[in-house]
Amino acid sequence: MIYVNDPLFANGIIGEGVAILSADEDIYAPISGVISVLYKTKHAIGITSDNGVELLIHIGIDTVRLDGKYFKSYVQKGERITLGQKLLSYNQKQVQLEGYDTTIMVIVTNSKKYNMNCCYGYDISEGEKIINIK
Repeated sequence: MIYVNDPLFANGIIGEGVAILSADEDIYAPISGVISVLYKTKHAIGITSDNGVELLIHIGIDTVRLDGKYFKSYVQKGERITLGQKLLSYNQKQVQLEGYDTTIMVIVTNSKKYNMNCCYGYDISEGEKIINIK
């Protein structure tokens, strides 16, 4: 995360996690749980797992300024979701053409409660575990 071009994410102020450069425009649930936060701009979503892990998925840097343009949600706040369920999608090309970085941050916002190991610096495949939380 130290290479992310936003101090809130790079310095772990929001929590520890990983940054992903993805060609995929669909965002799927990395855990099962309940949608705890869904921003009206659909650029970010929060999930609380059954064991209390609070996860934030944030698409891009400063993309909140797009006010939801190019973003779509497939879930609602309070909805129970399952691992692998489609949550959000966005038009990556259009977001980039508007001048925004489309790095996707996956952050455990209550990471201080856990012992975490994150995977950094290599290519990942769909379904591969990138954060171990104990």
